Amino acid sequence: MNWLEYRTKTRQQYIYNYADFATYYAEKGSLENWEALVRERDNLMLLVSELHQQEEWKLLADVAQELAARSTVFQELGYWKEWIDIVDRGYKAAEKTNDKVAQSILLGSRAMYYLYAGNPEKAHLSFQRALELADDTQDAKAQAVIYHQWGVSLHNKGESADALIWLKKSLLLREKQHKTDTLHQIGMIYADWGQYSTALEYFRKSLSLIDEKENPIAAAGVFHEMGLVHYEMGELETAQSFFYKNLNLSKQIGAPTTMSSSLNVLGHIAYDYGDLETAETYYRQSLEIDQDLGYLEGVSKSLHDLAKIAQNKGNLEKALAYHHKSLAIAIELGDALGEGKSYWSLGIITQENGDFVEARQHFQKAMDIFENAESQWDKAMLTGQLANLYDDMGNYEQAVKLGQEAVILLRDIDALLGVAWQVFNLGMFYENYGDLDKAIACVQEAVELSCEHDLPLADENQEHLDRLCKKRDAGKR
Repeated sequence: MNWLEYRTKTRQQYIYNYADFATYYAEKGSLENWEALVRERDNLMLLVSELHQQEEWKLLADVAQELAARSTVFQELGYWKEWIDIVDRGYKAAEKTNDKVAQSILLGSRAMYYLYAGNPEKAHLSFQRALELADDTQDAKAQAVIYHQWGVSLHNKGESADALIWLKKSLLLREKQHKTDTLHQIGMIYADWGQYSTALEYFRKSLSLIDEKENPIAAAGVFHEMGLVHYEMGELETAQSFFYKNLNLSKQIGAPTTMSSSLNVLGHIAYDYGDLETAETYYRQSLEIDQDLGYLEGVSKSLHDLAKIAQNKGNLEKALAYHHKSLAIAIELGDALGEGKSYWSLGIITQENGDFVEARQHFQKAMDIFENAESQWDKAMLTGQLANLYDDMGNYEQAVKLGQEAVILLRDIDALLGVAWQVFNLGMFYENYGDLDKAIACVQEAVELSCEHDLPLADENQEHLDRLCKKRDAGKR
């Protein structure tokens, strides 16, 4: 199969086959011949220019729609500029032929580009027009695509409930081979809400429709999300297995964005197991990829994580430098959660330095952001951090109260690892408060959770339990 073979076919058949061939390597995951893929990309741009010059508007609009549907491929390979150029030319061609179905689909694709480029206002306007066109035509395929894209847009804006409505409308209209993306997006919303069992159900449905060999990019995406859910649930070994699958597929298809993301979370898992050296290695690998890509959001996250490592190694000056760099990027990008996590981390360092007033100010800024973003995991864990702050301040009653709130919030989202951590901390607060019986009950639960679910720190928790029991027994003598 090569480009020249297609030139021997009829001109129209050549154009359609060529559009398929230009994305062949990426779709099938065969990126061994990178130079060939780049050469085909250049040829594709020449083809689009030729269609435009020859005023073959219908063909140009059709080819543009085919390629618009492959946005994930172009995104992973860093070919956004070429992709949006094709979409814009196709839209103008569709206007000339008054093809409203093509116009709606291509407008939706343009809106997705605006979202990726950080321009939600333009994205919103494009989506509104795309929705109007799709509903005017009553074309089920166009409606399904636009409803899906609009749902993704709303989800990115934090309007998850409305996003779910549109995604489910899209799911009813989509053809079987296209349902996987919508199922994936619905699963992500439920995961954001902390409804992990429902999220996993949708991810499994999505995965069941994917042929891993035929569409490795889609499979890698689902593996990544399933890994995140299991990680949030504290099932570290299961999470790790999904991220290894994602990483292997990402390397195979040459998808640096997903490689970086998986390396980052594998760093989190190593960190949770207490393996700081391995965690730092993963974080640095993720940082290098994102720096090469110019992906600032990823750079910000990796800097935040490296700060965490430096802090654990006792190098607070280095940790502060990393956090301030991370915070500056998050603010520049408008990355609210990244900004919140940076304030959280700055609060931890100032707390360790004994500046409790400044620490509380940092924590409150972070909490306001997490509550506004409806990030239940972050809100719960930060509540636990505030409990720790009050414990350091000697206000043990408030520490116990906030510790109890943190445990309740984490139980509500089935976050076993978080529950194990916070119920252990609650036990420490009860000890300082002078209630050894409740302290022992909490640490006992932490031990049982850690052993039952193979969570980290099980041995350390048991040591604390033994210490508390001896302390109680000594007090009874």
